[in-house]
Amino acid sequence: AVVTVDHLQIGKISVDNVQAMVLDDRALQTNLIGMSFLQRLQKYQVQDGALLLVQ
Repeated sequence: AVVTVDHLQIGKISVDNVQAMVLDDRALQTNLIGMSFLQRLQKYQVQDGALLLVQ
């Protein structure tokens, strides 16, 4: 099901009104950050094996 998350925060990064998809608990073995969140950031990149997020 597609939903809108009112407020999503990862560490110090926060975004309001993010579109998301709710999947069954067994659908993935890890968490997934989608483009509906990432495209609202100033910058995102993988650096030294870690995801760098800049708002």
